[in-house]
Amino acid sequence: MGLILKLAILIFCIRHVMNTGRPGQTTAIYAGSFLVVGLVVALIHHFTAIVGMGLAITLIYDLVTGFIFFWLIDRYHDNLLAFYAIIVLGIAASVAIKFMVAFALLP
Repeated sequence: MGLILKLAILIFCIRHVMNTGRPGQTTAIYAGSFLVVGLVVALIHHFTAIVGMGLAITLIYDLVTGFIFFWLIDRYHDNLLAFYAIIVLGIAASVAIKFMVAFALLP
């Protein structure tokens, strides 16, 4: 999935949680967006059971980490230093976790 699409979804969700103050609803939008994109890509490349399990694990991961991330943003959006630190650390942690998972699955 393209980096621009990921950033667009993230920016939309950050603005959504700041405007509505509903981190749970924002998490559902965030995880659902990535699930829909993943399903479309999987259908294009012949959906299999392994791909379905990967999408389910990714959905659970996005729901858990997304809720923590958007709850922190909702909680600290008035403090600019904390707000930007949460965004930077959240993105860095997400990238680090995905690299660790990718390297753990390599033979």
